[in-house]
Amino acid sequence: MPRVLSILRVTVSSSRRKGALDLLNFITGPMCNLPGCTSCQAYEDLHNPNRLTLVEEWESLEDLEKHIGTDDYRKKLSIMDLSTQPPEILFHTVSETRGMDLITAVRDRGKSKELVK
Repeated sequence: MPRVLSILRVTVSSSRRKGALDLLNFITGPMCNLPGCTSCQAYEDLHNPNRLTLVEEWESLEDLEKHIGTDDYRKKLSIMDLSTQPPEILFHTVSETRGMDLITAVRDRGKSKELVK
């Protein structure tokens, strides 16, 4: 079954940054313990500390849809109200995940092409 990544990006004013970070912290703790949520992390942009990103990983679209229907999700949506620019929310369905094996395969393939020359 495909996994789902949920990504929310907002840009907040400097005066609302602390409040937005507090809200993200308040939301991410309990969210990570929800059924089907395998990861929930908040990030700050290195070049613009007022640009915040919330990334959630869900075991299935069904798990995410259950969460979207809850009051807790409404709290997440309130972060969007703090954004000074149109917020960005994306949902990615992931059918395959690879790790170092992909890097090794690609680099080994490149080495074998170099040997043929």
